[in-house]
Amino acid sequence: MICPRIVLIIDDNIDIRECLQTFFEEEGFIVYVATHGREGIEVLQRIEGSCLILLDLNMPVMNGREFLEKKRKLRLAHNSPVLVFSATRTRHNETIEGISEWINKPVDLNDFIDIVERYCGNGFIEDKQIDA
Repeated sequence: MICPRIVLIIDDNIDIRECLQTFFEEEGFIVYVATHGREGIEVLQRIEGSCLILLDLNMPVMNGREFLEKKRKLRLAHNSPVLVFSATRTRHNETIEGISEWINKPVDLNDFIDIVERYCGNGFIEDKQIDA
């Protein structure tokens, strides 16, 4: 499934939010941000259609797991891929319903671009070279 060029970033870390927001806006995406899961739910209720969701798991007010459960119960953005960002190095063999991809922090930019292209289509990054 190819996602539209809309992304929702849900992370309590302002530096991560701003970095990701700048990255996606420079690629022509419409970007929404939320500082916790409850704000993320409020944003999803305003967005029509699906989007790419970048989700931190450990946040105040409403964490990532609670967000996914509420999103599922409200049937919001059910076709939207959810990429989870976590500083936890392993998943502890845990399965969380609703996650399309698990990405460990810190994120390697080239790996991140590959993952986003998988969900948003080839040619996501146009005319850019990334030095390794």
